[in-house]
Amino acid sequence: MTKREPMFVVVALAVTIAAGLASRRVRGVPEVVQAHGGDALWAAALFFGLALLFLREPTELLAAAALFMAFAVELSQLFSPPWLVELRNNEFLALVLGDTFVRMDLVRYAAGVAVAALFDQLFKRRVSGLTAMQ
Repeated sequence: MTKREPMFVVVALAVTIAAGLASRRVRGVPEVVQAHGGDALWAAALFFGLALLFLREPTELLAAAALFMAFAVELSQLFSPPWLVELRNNEFLALVLGDTFVRMDLVRYAAGVAVAALFDQLFKRRVSGLTAMQ
């Protein structure tokens, strides 16, 4: 089992979060990125967050966990108890929890997790290849 390089994961997480926020807040971002990018990047950030916490766990396990968590958050938007509505009124928590169930978000999350897992696999191979050469 190959351990992830923590610095790669931190950088990947930071870049993913910055890109996700920019996808919705920066003028001139293509419409398709505004419509789909933020959700995909949110799920990718979830993957990288888990990867940072569990550096030795297999990519497939982290991808499954990130997808499960993303789907659970999306499905939670079908419910609106007062305490959850109150949490969603907080700007930061609204970014994390969302507020409206959108079926297409499930596809966006799957795409984001898949791309993040691909980057994870590619980087782990590259790092393990460099280590083997030394």
